[in-house]
Amino acid sequence: DQRRARTYGFHFTDYFPNRELGVVLFNQGRIEAAIEALTTSLASWKSAKAELYLDRARKALIEKNQLDKLLPEIIIRSPEQNALTNQFSVIIRGIAKDDTFVRHIKIGEKELRVDVSSPEIPFEMEVPIRDGENSIRVSASDLTGKTAQAVVTVNTDRVGPVIRIDEPGEGDPIPSAGLFLSGYAADNSGISEWRVNGKRFSHDGSRELQ
Repeated sequence: DQRRARTYGFHFTDYFPNRELGVVLFNQGRIEAAIEALTTSLASWKSAKAELYLDRARKALIEKNQLDKLLPEIIIRSPEQNALTNQFSVIIRGIAKDDTFVRHIKIGEKELRVDVSSPEIPFEMEVPIRDGENSIRVSASDLTGKTAQAVVTVNTDRVGPVIRIDEPGEGDPIPSAGLFLSGYAADNSGISEWRVNGKRFSHDGSRELQ
């Protein structure tokens, strides 16, 4: 890649020396200096080694100075609590925060990829859901292992209401003066409206209508 070859030298002067210096400083116990060098390295070029040692240095500094006082905070932006859907999956969106650094985020049984810790990390993941009530757990851990959890509940309904007509019975004559209609309807998600010949009638959202 000729373009990368032309630009790599500019990045190299910050990336590689600072990365290796940061590792040496960390092993010498000079934590603040190590963090500075590793941060400079990552600002020029992404490196798994620099990310690894930066998190180790941050953790050492937090533990040395007892900086971590609070559990992480999880804010779920969507879906809303007790949301109702007929889909087969839902996208969980939100943000994880910490008074120091968030390191791990897990949604359901799946770990979200986090390359390096940060005080604030947005997350987004599509999660499969089944019929009925789905409780989806989101957890976040900081560098020292403090963990917080949040649960969002999503209700799935893919089946329409059930309707039964009791009166008039099948084959009964239709009186000219009018018709008395009775029956029963039910739906697991609740009934908000019913219609007869296009005329609308509201309902209270309960699961049964008689």
